[in-house]
Amino acid sequence: VKYAPDGETVIYDNEDLEKKIRSLLNKLSLELFDDITDELITLANQSKWETDANALKMTVRLTFAKATDEPHWSSMYAKFCQKLVSTVDKSIYSEDYPIPNATSENQYYTGTNLAYRLLVTRCQSEYEKGWSTDLPVNEDGSPIEPELMSDEYYALAAQKRRGLGLVRFIGELYRLNLIKFRVIVGCIRILTTEPEKEDKPK
Repeated sequence: VKYAPDGETVIYDNEDLEKKIRSLLNKLSLELFDDITDELITLANQSKWETDANALKMTVRLTFAKATDEPHWSSMYAKFCQKLVSTVDKSIYSEDYPIPNATSENQYYTGTNLAYRLLVTRCQSEYEKGWSTDLPVNEDGSPIEPELMSDEYYALAAQKRRGLGLVRFIGELYRLNLIKFRVIVGCIRILTTEPEKEDKPK
């Protein structure tokens, strides 16, 4: 077992850390919300002893994956993000999140500011990946019978569910003032922008 410099906090390697975060997210419920989220934030705070905020980044990434895969629990995961942003250890920083034109001794975003930026960055990057809402159908447009559905069909169905889950999750984050209106506007632009048409051959 590896301990942090304080001699008490256990430092988990990436594999064990991911397993623990996933396990806690699987157990998360409204009834156990406070206890489970406290444990998740303790794991995220392992980043106090990192220069890249790996534990905090992993917590945000896995929470997003869980929230988009379970859209009916979007509000609960958004509430956790709100708690994470407001209570994460203020000393945590990441060297790949420098403050532009910083003039003070602190050169990097830390604590709440860093957690907020990780959240917004994840929103934008996941949304920009895009997804398809169209599922394969028969030639006449009728639904494919369940027994004839291919792995591709199920993969597209999962992609559609996660895409719609992401939209709902972003809406819940916006409702809690965790993302700004300009992020929502950016997402709408992506939805409404038509792809460039290829020039017709002359």
